[in-house]
Amino acid sequence: MKELSIENVAVGVFTSALNLRERALSVQETWLRDFPNALLIGGWKSDPELRMASLGPEVGEDYASAHKKQFLGLLELRRRFPGASWYFLTGCDAYVYADNLRALLAGFDPERELLIGGHCGQAEIRGERLIFPAGGPGFALSRALVEALATAIPAFIDAWPSEFPDLAGACDVAMAWLAKRERSVKVTFADGFYSCPPYRYPGNPYLDGNGIVVDRPVADHPVAYHALGIREMYLLRRGSMPRAPGPLARAYDVGFRFVARRFRTKSLVNRISSALANRSKTRG
Repeated sequence: MKELSIENVAVGVFTSALNLRERALSVQETWLRDFPNALLIGGWKSDPELRMASLGPEVGEDYASAHKKQFLGLLELRRRFPGASWYFLTGCDAYVYADNLRALLAGFDPERELLIGGHCGQAEIRGERLIFPAGGPGFALSRALVEALATAIPAFIDAWPSEFPDLAGACDVAMAWLAKRERSVKVTFADGFYSCPPYRYPGNPYLDGNGIVVDRPVADHPVAYHALGIREMYLLRRGSMPRAPGPLARAYDVGFRFVARRFRTKSLVNRISSALANRSKTRG
């Protein structure tokens, strides 16, 4: 296995105006610290306190514009970090383990055209079955694949929602389709990418790269979890594995988010979640 420096992995985390001082902040305060070449990628709104790139008013902040944010964000990562060997894309409700991602990618050659991810699903496009890696926990594109796709991306951004309106917001499907259409690249499946929190496995089946159903406990070295609450992000950062939320945890998640938005102090939920996670670890 070749050595891979974490500086050679450029990370883009997609977020929206509504989440900047909530989920985006929790990412910046937890796992994004481990990636020196990383950006939170938004649409029209920015925040000077965040490691953030805003793509402009034409991008939008809703689900329907997710594919545009994804592809323009990838091009922005390429522009800012041209020496990267890998480009990793994920969302602001995911938690990524830098060492585990680096170790995984070190086993592949970035000069090959590769799309690496997991927790796959399938879609039918023009009569073909397409296996795609879930975008929530994220997926990695090799430098070679990004270079090969770069010139096709601008036209594809406009064509995707008009040709496939039912899939307009499915940016992970869009990425897999573009890679297959332009370069005949199929997803390279890897264990460790999870579209849900850890307590949902086993019992939450998904597909591997061949379309075979997988239903097993999480891997020993997970790469990423998705669909996490802010409280769970800080628990993972402190080394505590979150459990399925009970009534008190659910009340906390809903209540503090409401208070934060009501009084426009959205960073409050991060400060309290961090303090509670520290207290939880201290208690063992």
